[in-house]
Amino acid sequence: MTENAVIDRRPARPIARGVALGAMRGAAVALTVNITIWLVGRAGAPVRVVTGWAPDGADLTAGEVIATTVVAVGLGGALLGRMQRRTDRFRTWVIIVASVAVASALPLWRLDVDTGSKVTLSCMHLATGACVIAAQFAERRAASAGGPR
Repeated sequence: MTENAVIDRRPARPIARGVALGAMRGAAVALTVNITIWLVGRAGAPVRVVTGWAPDGADLTAGEVIATTVVAVGLGGALLGRMQRRTDRFRTWVIIVASVAVASALPLWRLDVDTGSKVTLSCMHLATGACVIAAQFAERRAASAGGPR
């Protein structure tokens, strides 16, 4: 092993702890934002979604918003943790998360639901990506500054 190889390796524990903390903070913020979007979106009429088990559409519940947000944030955190094991891949991860957020929002506009539901669902997809990225960025910045976590 060369001397550079040893210098480039990062300890797994602090990175994993930081990613997990960033994911928890991202989940908290994303949940707050998504529940707020959902409440505003359903002020006039229920937010409708079309799924495999409800092809004619069903009302989106708070439980579904919470579950979907937590799963999405958890998957994003797991991906970042995996990508960070050997080298810094944060920029690549940000591009992936932003791409997934946009790519998951676009097909919503083809659903056979009202425009208000489409706007609400799209905003929740984009907000989840933004919250996750912002929380991980804030955690990295705090860790690099040596500040409290």
